[in-house]
Amino acid sequence: MARKHDSEMVLADGRQVLVDYVVDSYGSDASGMFGPPEHYDPGSGPELYVEKVTLSEGPDVPIAITDEERDRLKGIIMQNPDWWMPSDDYDWEF
Repeated sequence: MARKHDSEMVLADGRQVLVDYVVDSYGSDASGMFGPPEHYDPGSGPELYVEKVTLSEGPDVPIAITDEERDRLKGIIMQNPDWWMPSDDYDWEF
């Protein structure tokens, strides 16, 4: 089940924004198995998507950002799993 989050961030041009994003998958670790390639699972990173970016000080109206900026924000979010990774067993939804 996808989980929605938001974080205060700064665009490359210095504007303070609120970034709304969805985490569809937390990813997985590598299986650690050895042998033929068909038996090895290299794992995967999280699947997350930036849904909306709004100015922190202003109306809740989405602002346009470039794909490059969207990718930069996504990278920052991925590097901060404490923003979106469940902190204990009670945070998980099944």
